[in-house]
Amino acid sequence: MDYDECPVCGINVKVDNMPRHLKNVHPNDGSTKDYSRMVEEKLRRKRSSKAPMSPGAKKVVAAIVIIAILVISIGLLYTWYVALDHPSIEVSPTDYDFGNIPRGVSTATFQIWNSGDVDLKLTGVSTSCGCTSAVVKYRGITSPIFGMHNNPSDWSMNILPRESAILEVRYDSDLHPDSGAVQRAVYIKSNDPFNPEVQVDLTANVMT
Repeated sequence: MDYDECPVCGINVKVDNMPRHLKNVHPNDGSTKDYSRMVEEKLRRKRSSKAPMSPGAKKVVAAIVIIAILVISIGLLYTWYVALDHPSIEVSPTDYDFGNIPRGVSTATFQIWNSGDVDLKLTGVSTSCGCTSAVVKYRGITSPIFGMHNNPSDWSMNILPRESAILEVRYDSDLHPDSGAVQRAVYIKSNDPFNPEVQVDLTANVMT
């Protein structure tokens, strides 16, 4: 318990008891009024600063602490995971314009590059329309022909680190009645944890 010296008689009095001491022991001493008010204000601030936290405030503080711990934990896990070896797919280019083309078949080739540190496993290829098909070629091996429907679900192809495969895309405008500006897409799925599906965009202007 804190003690303070009485400004009138000089004895040590508990701070909490000082207002009562001044009032009872020195009731007629006018010089103690300002001090008495100062002591009471000091005690009031001291009591308010020690006021217990309400249940609602405790819940808010607890929630903030839990969220902070989760954010820090996720950040640490992400940093740890990124530091691990993993495959990384890069397709070049990611979009291609056939330009003005006559009706019939047009082709384009793309490079699928594994810039990661472990094997890149391609697990599927598909297209946005039946008029567009694609195959993947790597080390003398050619994949099945992939299209919009009926693609093999058990197909896969491993590309070694720092190596690339070729994606050949075939667009046949005779298989679809569209003419003029057209847009198609090819989708490539892999085991890249940060980019599990890459989209290649195709555009053309089919002349009639």
